[in-house]
Parts: sequence; structure tokens; C-alpha cells
Amino acid sequence: MGRIVAIDFGEKRTGLAWTDTEGKIAFPLEGIPTSDVMTRLGQICAEEPVSGFVLGLPKRLDGRKTHATEGAERLAKLIARTFPDKFVAMADERFSSCVAQQALFDGGASRTKRRDKHLLDSLSATVILQDYLLQTK
Repeated sequence: MGRIVAIDFGEKRTGLAWTDTEGKIAFPLEGIPTSDVMTRLGQICAEEPVSGFVLGLPKRLDGRKTHATEGAERLAKLIARTFPDKFVAMADERFSSCVAQQALFDGGASRTKRRDKHLLDSLSATVILQDYLLQTK
């Protein structure tokens, strides 16, 4: 089994996280400019065995789409075409940024660290991935 890579899509920045090699525990990977996502995913797949991808699906509290939902869905289709041998799943990402920000605060991260958008994005992807792993057990 390979790693699962999670993607917290944003219009400017995107957070990445991945599992351990057994696909059981989620870890933050990095935050990158959204324009670099496909290149970076290609690099990850070339360096590590990857079994699939989990993309955060932006939704409003009532379940309706947000302005970012369409972009995340387009990215999911592009990933599926580019990596046809890997699964692509969408996962609800509501509250992932809030949970990530609270984890930084509870962990004693400095104000500077808590304002680091790339760190927050990668932690949000980690939350999305860990939730996905718990739901698919």
C-alpha cells in the first residue's frame, strides 16, 4: 500500500499532507502556491508510492457550495486524468482550518507560527486526511 496525499485546495495556496507508508496516520507535508500543485504531486508520485488522493471539498455550513467548490472539483478531475492508476476522493473540509488553527494555539505555537498561512494550509490538509482515514476504517 502506498501513501495517501491530502489536498486542502485554495485559490492562492494549497496545503498538502500525507499518510505514513502504511496509510494509517496523517502528517503535514507542506503549503505551496496553488499554481504548483500538479507539478508537486507529480514529484511526490515519482519519489514515493502513492495509492490515492483526498481533496477537501469546500462547503458552507448548510452544505451548499462555496466559491472555491468548483475549483476543487476541477482539480479532482485533473488529478484523476493525470494519475489514472490512483484513487481520488473528495472529503468534507468544513472546520478543518479552525481545527488546525486551534491545534497550533493549543500546542503553544508562537503568534508568528499561527499566522504562517502555508503551515496552516498543510495542517488543514492533515485534518482532512485524518478525518478521511477515520471514516474509511
